Amino acid sequence: MGSKKIQLNRGASAAEALRVARGALEDRGYRWVQTGDTRAEAHEGGAEITKKHDTRLRVDLEVDGSDLVLKQGTHGGGGFAAGLGPLTAMGVTSKFKKARHSVEDALKSAGLA
Repeated sequence: MGSKKIQLNRGASAAEALRVARGALEDRGYRWVQTGDTRAEAHEGGAEITKKHDTRLRVDLEVDGSDLVLKQGTHGGGGFAAGLGPLTAMGVTSKFKKARHSVEDALKSAGLA
């Protein structure tokens, strides 16, 4: 599963970075769940996702020092029928790329990255 580190500018706080990331992902229809001072999850489709093989995307976010780390929390494996696993996995990976680009663009626009 994918991950992406986005380097934050000096002076950017974890709260600021997560606030901007939250706005970017909520604009795309994700449900935001704060899991700590420096951690959060964004769930595609407005409902919390608990299974790793779900076809919807869960993005795990964590501020680690001077980086905002985004991780793909679901992989889409399994599919609805035999042989669809790779197709659904590619779809979830594509959603992750779009979500991380949205967050990265929002952080740059806010002057945090």
